[in-house]
Amino acid sequence: MATISAVRATLKLSGSEHANHLISLIDNGKFGPYRNKPESIARRRFGPSDANFPHLGKRISPFDADELPSLKELQEICLRDLPETREYFGDRPVYHAPYGNTEDTIHQTEEDISLNIINNLEKDSIVADYAISFQSEVLENMRRRHHVKPDNMLHASMTTCSILPRHTIIPLQHSNDGITTATLLSGLVTWIIWPPTDHNVNVLQTAYESFADEFDNSKLDITHELEGGIILVQAEGEALRIPPFCPLTSFTLRTSVLASATTVTADTYVSMLQKAPLLQAFFKTELHGERKQTEFNAALLKWLDRMLNGEADVLGSSELDDTYRLIHTENGPLETLLGIWDSVKDDIAAMIGPTDAMVMKDIWTVFLIGSKGRKCKICNKIIRTKHKLMRKHFVDHHWSEQKVAERVGSMGIINGVGAMGATDALQATEIASIEQSDDLMAVNC
Repeated sequence: MATISAVRATLKLSGSEHANHLISLIDNGKFGPYRNKPESIARRRFGPSDANFPHLGKRISPFDADELPSLKELQEICLRDLPETREYFGDRPVYHAPYGNTEDTIHQTEEDISLNIINNLEKDSIVADYAISFQSEVLENMRRRHHVKPDNMLHASMTTCSILPRHTIIPLQHSNDGITTATLLSGLVTWIIWPPTDHNVNVLQTAYESFADEFDNSKLDITHELEGGIILVQAEGEALRIPPFCPLTSFTLRTSVLASATTVTADTYVSMLQKAPLLQAFFKTELHGERKQTEFNAALLKWLDRMLNGEADVLGSSELDDTYRLIHTENGPLETLLGIWDSVKDDIAAMIGPTDAMVMKDIWTVFLIGSKGRKCKICNKIIRTKHKLMRKHFVDHHWSEQKVAERVGSMGIINGVGAMGATDALQATEIASIEQSDDLMAVNC
């Protein structure tokens, strides 16, 4: 549902207090419609091209409409994939008892809670204080059959199945560092999405930093400070494609099941470098945030090396695998990376530790020495003896003068890290407590 009138009418049918709150915000002009002209200011705020704007529709879904599972089939899929996810990833679930309802749930295991949510998919009248999210092999196989690989793709996450009870409020957060496609397999969801403008990203970063100090949910009540938000309703069978780093929040009008996957390309990787301060602030709000940031840094280095220098052949050949290696094209991701590097180097240095900083310098030095000609590809300065002087030139002119913060180097983390979004292993079963209140929604007049 793409027009303001359609969204308003759907919210009115819900009858919930929060839906009425959203209607009042719509009436006060706080959100614009999803459907607007290509040349409109609302679209241009998201970015210069159509790809920068969120897209909603059945045609963009990676799932075949004729193969979408029924509610009964969804239950069977979840009951199968949930224990397999736990067995593969180990004991990683997180559960917080619902606010004000501790007495009834304190003796429930997280498995009991998961099964309760799944077994009550058909009972839309149930409003729960928790949601469940886990990786689904069945949904992943269904998605892959029709997934179209984008240009310069580095990594695609495994499909995650999220079950959100009716009237669940997802607190304000940012979309992933890649392009996320979320297909609604069942239910009805209202989304509010803001463009990742410098203003919005800075506001969200400040909110993350404030939240991390005391873990006070009220610190995320900052949507009144955000600009250019659009509101839409996603219906069953529709897919929502969300660009990277958009601030967003959502509210389920019915019990909903979402199948989501994120694709990271060379272009989104480069844009991610410009959001390093936001990511650093975000990791501080996360459970096990230090470990997640370490794994993220490992992926950051791995993919930078592959894009700039290729990777060694796993079969022992002396030839490099250039599958992900970027080539010079006008306005391509390599040219963009070279153009922005000096503006992001301080932020990147602040996010990684001294060991990773050494690796980063090595990656760039190998690339700059191996590039044709005597010029530095970042600044075009002539370096007459590249093998002897290029590293010094990079450190002196293209690396941060700030002292790199002490932190665990990513080279020492668990084996098997691969792909941007090395946090795949952290997307194992996770049950989140979600308070049914306007405070967590953080949408204010």
